[in-house]
Amino acid sequence: MTKRVYKISFWAFITVILVSLIILVLFNSCASVSQKDAKPTLSTVKHKYLSITYDTNDSTVSATGKMMNFYTYDLDTKQLTNRAQIPFGSQYALGAVSLDNNKVYYTKREVNDQGYPDYLYEYNLNTKESKLLESENRAYNDIVPIGNKLLVSAIEGGNNPAVFNLDTKKFSYLYEKNGYAEDKYFSSPPIPFGYNVNTKKFLYVYVDKKQSYDTNYRKGEPGDKTPIPHHINLMDIDFNNQEVYTFQTEEVQFATQISDDKIICTTTEHPFGVGKKKAYLLDIKKQELKELSSLPMPKMTSVFNSYTIDEGETFYVAGMDKDKRRGVFYYNTKTDTVEPILLDNNETGGHVVNFTMLEYIE
Repeated sequence: MTKRVYKISFWAFITVILVSLIILVLFNSCASVSQKDAKPTLSTVKHKYLSITYDTNDSTVSATGKMMNFYTYDLDTKQLTNRAQIPFGSQYALGAVSLDNNKVYYTKREVNDQGYPDYLYEYNLNTKESKLLESENRAYNDIVPIGNKLLVSAIEGGNNPAVFNLDTKKFSYLYEKNGYAEDKYFSSPPIPFGYNVNTKKFLYVYVDKKQSYDTNYRKGEPGDKTPIPHHINLMDIDFNNQEVYTFQTEEVQFATQISDDKIICTTTEHPFGVGKKKAYLLDIKKQELKELSSLPMPKMTSVFNSYTIDEGETFYVAGMDKDKRRGVFYYNTKTDTVEPILLDNNETGGHVVNFTMLEYIE
């Protein structure tokens, strides 16, 4: 049998090599682009932190003798940083740090023909200058910076959820969105919004203001009264409202989101925190209410506010623990351990006033 011999010209061989190299370069280039696209860019990496308002005694503040300290606590690095000190000059030391905007949003008392209202201010962390933002409401119970908006609880004829647009300098109110009278939503007692950075929703516990001021409700001793209905709602920043549950004969004292469809709360049998306290787990999807033996933080004797980002495995809590320490804590429910983040200090008059969980884009 004759053996065939195949010959390839020199230029054909060179052509094959060049084509192979071009294909290899293109393949590597596409793979490199694909890998870059798969990684989050620096502009989309989100970090969670706590904004803590902490007041201390300060003789340099002639009007009140108090200084407001605005701390941030990074959940990843566990670093506590005092971002700003602003003289306390309002009815309530209220404020929050926005690391996205590099500003502190807080309230300050004014003296005018309206009396002594507290208005919204911003403090620029770069220039160290403060600026008045509005003069529409008398006071506020919550400030939560979310992008170019402030979620607030505005006190003007009622205690109303509102959103202040930092660009237009205008308010929008929950009662306007839902077509109710101004006094329909009335928080009593004021419970923090507890804005959840995972679900992008906040809790609002309210009563009907007319019922709240009814003489039958107010007459007699607190222990003799029966609470009026307390309504728990979930909302987003655009006030898309989800009615969750109504306690007909118990007063809600505390509530926080565990996940998108679960809430824990505490109640009392009588108004003003009088009577037996109960704890519940509320399943929103199933509309089931399960009574708990206690909150999932047994080493805390009182809880004012809390946040979780892992469906209740850990909590960031404001309250008092069994060692009678008051402040903000990290609580691990799996190991049942509690670690202080920032504590009250009697020597300096240091006191945690409020805190909220936020996030910023690096």
